[in-house]
Amino acid sequence: MIRPPVESSSGLAAVLRGVVADFQHASAADIVSIVLYEESTHTYYAPFATGQPQEGLLDSLTDMHEQLNRYLADERQGKVPDELGVHQYGSTVWLTATRRRLAARNAPAEIDSTFIRRYQVQSTIGLPLLAGDRLLGLVYLNYRSKERAPDDNRLRELERKAATAAALVQTALEGAERAALDGLSRLTSLLTTPVGDARTDAKELRRLLSIALADLLMASNLDGAAIYQFGHQRSHLELVTAHLRVAAPTRVERDQPTTPWETAISKTVGAATAEADLHAVATYALGKPDEPHGYLVVLSRDRLATVRRAPATDEMLKAGAQLIGGALASQRLIAELENSNRLLSALGDMTAAMLKPGASRHDVIDAVVGHLTDSEVPEFDFNFATVYLLDQGDQDEATVVRMAAGAAPAEAIDAAERSRGAGARGPQSRVPRWALEEDRVLAQDDVLVYVAQAWQPVIVGPYPSNDRSDVISGGIPVPVMWTEVPTKT
Repeated sequence: MIRPPVESSSGLAAVLRGVVADFQHASAADIVSIVLYEESTHTYYAPFATGQPQEGLLDSLTDMHEQLNRYLADERQGKVPDELGVHQYGSTVWLTATRRRLAARNAPAEIDSTFIRRYQVQSTIGLPLLAGDRLLGLVYLNYRSKERAPDDNRLRELERKAATAAALVQTALEGAERAALDGLSRLTSLLTTPVGDARTDAKELRRLLSIALADLLMASNLDGAAIYQFGHQRSHLELVTAHLRVAAPTRVERDQPTTPWETAISKTVGAATAEADLHAVATYALGKPDEPHGYLVVLSRDRLATVRRAPATDEMLKAGAQLIGGALASQRLIAELENSNRLLSALGDMTAAMLKPGASRHDVIDAVVGHLTDSEVPEFDFNFATVYLLDQGDQDEATVVRMAAGAAPAEAIDAAERSRGAGARGPQSRVPRWALEEDRVLAQDDVLVYVAQAWQPVIVGPYPSNDRSDVISGGIPVPVMWTEVPTKT
């Protein structure tokens, strides 16, 4: 019998470790390993072993999948022989397809495997873990001495242990499914409850997401998690909340624009949590995969946790990420609506000032620059703004500035104090000195002349390097033409 310390309630990983330990004790094998199998997706997962380096389990898992895919491809084309042999697709595929025990007492001759040669295995026993007609996984017992391999009587006893182990594994998988469903139910109830306005919502959302992370960790047996959302212009990721033993990075950036965000998160978070022996094992997009609102990163002390999760746990994490993405999207929508209302109100105030009865043209442009530097409206909170009324007679005549208005709240701008015009806010304003001069002729290569003649918006700024991404933050949604012009002093 499997020893009592292995209990179905202790989690899938603990059950599998216990199964490996018990088989090693009962069989006296030098190397004991177990791997589970999901029939619906033809996937091997959750490898555990003793007697061999853990680092090699991922490579072994990759080899198993490659052999199985080759077998399945041949099966679809009718190329699989009626009498399947171990030498054709390997021992793992043979066990998966036949669901019979494998007793290779002369393993080097019977199994063509680099594993056999690398670890000098002389005899191999393979046992399927069956729950009725369902194949749950495989157990391998490897011996470096043929004399230590079990005889037929001991082999029958080991088969009975395999049946007991299969029952434990099935119970653990069912427990993982229940935990996943319960966790998902709690998350759904938690993250679909509406909250208040944008400011209250942001604070409340962080609290709810912190609770959600705790639920995810409890249901998945993982050791840490963090949620990141995109910042301004999607140029970086900002920490929303985290459950970790150490401080999570508050900001994630990419070294190169082509670097996937998942890679950047794993690298940044992994570097911060390495000393705590926590490893980023999976990253999930929050929302649409092609344009997510952010990412959920989960961590574990087990480097192989990414391939050791039960399928139900993985589905719960994916569904949880979608719920978190929906909650972030709702909060962002509320904030955007409030921003839109504030912006529309500011535009309305500007329009009212421009249409004020009796206002002169100068009053109108004074009001415009005043609103464009209003710190209460983030979209209009510019360091300075200028508006020019231009005049040109015939096509060959020079362009003239007839009127100019400006506002420069920033102290760094060379400006003069003057009274505000009608419709502007406050008793006086600082006007950039270059906006004080009116009735002046513009040079033909002046940027104002270009804008007036081309009817195109222009962005003027330094050009420090060949990397044009340094010029402006974020993308420009229209076709652009880059022009280098000399500076004049």
